[in-house]
Formats: sequence, C-alpha cells, structure tokens
Amino acid sequence: MAKQSKIMERIRKLLNMAEDASSPNEAAIAAGRARKLMDIHQIALADVEDLAETHQFGEVVVQAKRPHWKQWMAVCVADYNDCIVRSARGGFTFQGLKDDTVMCQYLMDYLTTNGNFQYSVFQSCQKGAAKRAYEQVFMEGFSKEVNQKIRELILQRKQAGDGKQLLVLKKGLVESHFGAAKYSKSKSKDLDPKAVVAHDAGRSAGKSQSIHTAMGRDHTEALQ
Repeated sequence: MAKQSKIMERIRKLLNMAEDASSPNEAAIAAGRARKLMDIHQIALADVEDLAETHQFGEVVVQAKRPHWKQWMAVCVADYNDCIVRSARGGFTFQGLKDDTVMCQYLMDYLTTNGNFQYSVFQSCQKGAAKRAYEQVFMEGFSKEVNQKIRELILQRKQAGDGKQLLVLKKGLVESHFGAAKYSKSKSKDLDPKAVVAHDAGRSAGKSQSIHTAMGRDHTEALQ
C-alpha cells in the first residue's frame, strides 16, 4: 500500500505539473510521463484487485468546434488513453477512468494547438482568397498523419507485456459504466487542385509533428 501511495502521489504531481505548465509542450511532457506511470500502476493493481473499485470513473468536457478532422483525432486520442468520446453540446466528452480522461484532454489540447500553429505558418505564405479558404483541408491532412502515429503508439501498448490484458479489462469496465460508443467512418472526397496543395501541406506538417514530446521518450523511440 505504501508503494502504491507513492506511485499515485507521483502521478498526481505530474498531472498538476501538466495543469500548471506555461506551454503546451511542457504540459504534454508531464502528462506523457504520468501516462506511463498509470499504465504500470494499473497493471499492478489489475493483478490483485478490481480496477472498478480502486479507480474513479470520470468525464472531461473539451469545449471546441467539431470539424471532421477534430472528430477523427478525438477518437484516436480516446482510444490511446483507454477512453471513449462522445459529441457534447459545444464540444466533446471523454469518458473513462478519471486520470485517463485527463490524459485525453492534455493530448487533445497539445495536438490541436500545434496543428493550428502549423496552419498559421502555411497561411502566412498564401495570398488573396486562399489565405482563408483551406484551413479545414489543411487540418484534415494534419490529422490523418497524426492519427496514424497515435495508432502506432496504440499497437505498441498492446504489444507491451501485460498491456493487452489491461487494455481489454479497462475497455470492458468503461463500456459497462458508460455504455459502448459508436463511431462513424470518415469518407474521402475529391479536392480541387488548390485544396490538394493545402491537404498535402497539412500531411507534411502531421508527419513532422512529434508525438515524442507529447507522450514521453519511452513511448515513441520506435517511431523516431
């Protein structure tokens, strides 16, 4: 019990650091370290106790517009953190174990902030009507590449020791408590030539986006 208390205290300090950080990068680094500790801690508890009795369920509402690219990203972020996500009035609601939902919020904020910055760089090079016409197309390209990186991280977690058993257990607990979520599949669409340029620029930005910074070195060395 003393060891578990020390682990949980360390997790709380990291989450507090993430909440108080002055930049998205600092917050994401602290949150990523907390994610790894939570995985280890939850595996240890799963060996001897029922996670439903030792962890509190929680919900985190992220106030945001819901373009398609952000919906796709929210689903990947939720999946990575063993949560489900639902549309809510004015944004999204992440549901799962309490600490896991906090991780969703940090990672979503981090990726959205960086994607918007990358778009502002692209936008500054455009002229006339093109300066405002292709934000959604750019962000869709960005989201596709970032989501692919997150899916690779999910695969790594499933292959890591007892990680697969933990993920199955947590998924069952979360769906039993909140109900299963249903997600619609994204559909591709034809783009005009100028939109293709913006989409490709978004994908290039997404490929260079470091999930390493968000989730901590130990989770992403295989992707670098």
